[in-house]
Amino acid sequence: MKYTLPYGDKQLSFELPDDLPVSLLQLEEPAEESDAHDIVGEAIGSTCRAQLEPKIKPDSQIAIICDDVSRPTPAELILDRLLPVLADLGIPDEQIRIVFALGTHRRMTAAEIEQKIGSTYAGRFRICQPTYNQDSDFETALVTEKGDSIRLYHEVLSADIRIGIGNVVPHNTLGWSGGGKILFPGVASESSIANFHLKAALHPVPLFGEKENAVRDEVESWVERIGLDCIINTVLNRKSELVGCYAGHFVTAHRQAVEAAEAIYGTSFADQADLVIANGEPSSFDFWQGTKGLNASNIVASDGADVILCIPCPEGVGPHPEYLDFLGRENPEDILAAYIDEPNAAYDPVAVAVGTMIAKMRDRYRIHLLSDGISHDECHRAGIRKIDDLQTAIDQLLHMRRIEHAAIIRDGAEILPRKTD
Repeated sequence: MKYTLPYGDKQLSFELPDDLPVSLLQLEEPAEESDAHDIVGEAIGSTCRAQLEPKIKPDSQIAIICDDVSRPTPAELILDRLLPVLADLGIPDEQIRIVFALGTHRRMTAAEIEQKIGSTYAGRFRICQPTYNQDSDFETALVTEKGDSIRLYHEVLSADIRIGIGNVVPHNTLGWSGGGKILFPGVASESSIANFHLKAALHPVPLFGEKENAVRDEVESWVERIGLDCIINTVLNRKSELVGCYAGHFVTAHRQAVEAAEAIYGTSFADQADLVIANGEPSSFDFWQGTKGLNASNIVASDGADVILCIPCPEGVGPHPEYLDFLGRENPEDILAAYIDEPNAAYDPVAVAVGTMIAKMRDRYRIHLLSDGISHDECHRAGIRKIDDLQTAIDQLLHMRRIEHAAIIRDGAEILPRKTD
């Protein structure tokens, strides 16, 4: 039987035997499109205004914290509705700054900023972008009970009012994106981000799609102490069309958004597969982001399975080259424990944490990579097999071993498989 799989702006075609049971996991086709302006306007005009009005003073400095161009959040549409509310509350443009929560992503270009928020807003407001590994960009926001310093971007800490804009999808380190994540780790320093990822890497079970978990609880306790006055979180369908907007307190509004997102991103399957063919859409622009496709594969794949990940990676490995090396290490939990006991300044701590998280998955099954942007040598460093042709790789695996069940995962970076009883 013939199948297709999105691969960047292309479609990959391949065949599987007609008698092979295959589970096809993908997001549902969207229902009739709603009016996005009305959805956002209602959330901001009522809940968001009510949240902000008691706190805002005439001289308040406002930081609007927004995710970057790698995320599909309709930021310009949200600003269209949010900025008039701030103006009506007496806040002039010069008291508003737009801060991009880059995490450890690279700084956005001028063209990408315009793409994200529109040319009008890009020229009208002061734009701020932290550089995660430039320590002078950050100040200590608080010290945790365990003695860890949480350092955040000074342009955020110096604001009187902080408003977060983000989108909600399943996430491997906090369960779901959105909510307080826009503040931490969104605008945190390298050391703070690394500690956050280390906590997730040490967690005994994967957190992908878990609404309530210990790591998120701890992060939200920090955000509560630091202060995030309002969030505006969106839920999009597989075509990146707006289906929901939730504004208000960063926990309450976030959980409302997650409930709506679960209905869109959750999909059921009955049997685990010993052959999984997955993509990393819509995050396949580099290896760092594209390996998000392994989160869903990790749920669907049986122990000892073969997983073929198809991600074009036009930007190559991404911001953490050492990610490959730690993904490829044997005994990842021992390496992580050793690093925590005695950190090595020569290593990228974020690469250590995330690399060992994915390496645990590699211990469960074999990973094969189809990618135009990742070389054979880079795959060797990561401990994965580079393939040059999808159909040839499938045929070889079918010939080498008995495959009893296969799964095809589209929308691989965002879909949340749930096994039925």
